[in-house]
Amino acid sequence: MVYFFSFRKKEGFFPVPEKPLFLRGMAEMFRLALLGILVGGGVSFFVGLLGAGEIRVAEVPRIRMLLLPGALLFCTLLEERFFPGIAGHGMESLRRLSDNNKAFPPFAWLLKMVRTLVTLISGGSGGIVGPSAYMGGALFSAASSEKAFSRENLFCGAAGGVAAILGTPFGAALFVMESLGEKPLYRSFSLERFCRCFWCSFWSWKCTLWFSLVPHPHLNQFSPIPEKAPLFLLLCLGGGVFFGVLAVCHVLLLRHARRGMRLFWKNPYLRALAGAGLILSLHFLSEGHVCGTGQEDLGLYFHGQEGDALLRGFWKSLATGITVGAGGSAGMVGPTFFVGAMGGIFFAHLTGFPADLFALFGAAAVLGGAANTPVACTIFLVEICGFSALLPAMLLCGVAYLVGRRWNLFYREDTE
Repeated sequence: MVYFFSFRKKEGFFPVPEKPLFLRGMAEMFRLALLGILVGGGVSFFVGLLGAGEIRVAEVPRIRMLLLPGALLFCTLLEERFFPGIAGHGMESLRRLSDNNKAFPPFAWLLKMVRTLVTLISGGSGGIVGPSAYMGGALFSAASSEKAFSRENLFCGAAGGVAAILGTPFGAALFVMESLGEKPLYRSFSLERFCRCFWCSFWSWKCTLWFSLVPHPHLNQFSPIPEKAPLFLLLCLGGGVFFGVLAVCHVLLLRHARRGMRLFWKNPYLRALAGAGLILSLHFLSEGHVCGTGQEDLGLYFHGQEGDALLRGFWKSLATGITVGAGGSAGMVGPTFFVGAMGGIFFAHLTGFPADLFALFGAAAVLGGAANTPVACTIFLVEICGFSALLPAMLLCGVAYLVGRRWNLFYREDTE
């Protein structure tokens, strides 16, 4: 392993001098571990602030009617007047930087954290995986003190941010490589890059465990997976088609909601006010289930609450698209998990299998189809449920990817 950490001489935060191969490799591993801990600490701080803010706002829920318009106007003002080029959710912004070989702007991690906190606490809809990945990449690059753009720093930091939220270091490394890579993973896989991303994400994940501020899914207890059951595997095959169609609908709804906001309201400030009004209307129509990250609702559905699951997923997709289209900062991975979990609950009640298990499977399968990341999502399920989930996960995520591969959740809006 030391061999893969000693290819290049690194300069900056922890310079690696010209020493024997073993010493250079150990120094690089130590450097990546410290930077991973830095990323994990930054993400834990962000999640802690978000949780505290949501608790405060929940005490007076009607205050969102006043907070949300001002929050979206504030985010729009930052983008239009002070920090141009920061639009989009976290993974989209990372992909733009990676494709254009551009370095992070100064204090990018702080700017992304403030904009996301303001958006989500005030009632905007979205997730925190994408913003955490962006903050991780920006923190890693800033601490490395490299003036030139480094794709390796971006990938390592982003993997650390994803692992800090999901608690799956192997899957986080593969997810970043699949979603931000220039080519499909089977054509662009680099063992050196994977080792670096995994090592950084591992220590980022460990850091979040020390702070105990991030509720990782692998800490929950899920129903056992039926072993050697042909009917179960056949249902997984059909479920892959269902979740793939759901992923396509989710991506198209997000994309058209964002385009619609720009089409009907050319002025960015009017767009922010209109977006706030639309989100608040959806909040009342959905009986208060679209604002924020949706973690509380997701927990209820993981324990088998059926209700109008698919309708809740529709509201969440629409509200997230409007939030980002109106100038807010929010992630797309969290809402995709939400939609997949809703679809999984619906599918489980049709088939009679455990609702909590299929909520987890549906969340991973829809993300695999929507983000075109089947390998990473398969590993997500294996890390959470164990190796017994390997074959069902391959069927679900693989088929969902085949159905939805023409559409991508992280499609760059500036190229449309």
